Amino acid sequence: MVHRILVVEDGPHIRDFLVEFLTACGHRVESAGNGSEALTLLTARSFALILTDLHMPEMDGEALYQKIAQTWPHLASRVVFLTSGVPSSALDVFSGGAQVSILRRRPHREVSTGPSRRNGPNRSCANAPGEG
Repeated sequence: MVHRILVVEDGPHIRDFLVEFLTACGHRVESAGNGSEALTLLTARSFALILTDLHMPEMDGEALYQKIAQTWPHLASRVVFLTSGVPSSALDVFSGGAQVSILRRRPHREVSTGPSRRNGPNRSCANAPGEG
């Protein structure tokens, strides 16, 4: 099944990698560089998944989540945070105690969209990035 996914990430290398990987998995993927850009896309269409960085300039992931929960409450459960940092203690407060998903990543010192030595040139969707 093809899903429409929104990737919200200010780091161009990480954003491009996620878009490329998710597209290769057969999904329709759109991207935004910050929360404000994401809101523009959300006014035009709905997404099955919103994968967003927590720490971004202009509008961060927490502010984006708040706006989504207020404007499109049915989409709030579709938000997954991606961060190498630590979420603020306010995350519980503004999510209203709702369960929010957080994917931790390593700090981006070495993000490559090229072939991995561990996975070879034919990395598939069955193997998550960095998995062998």
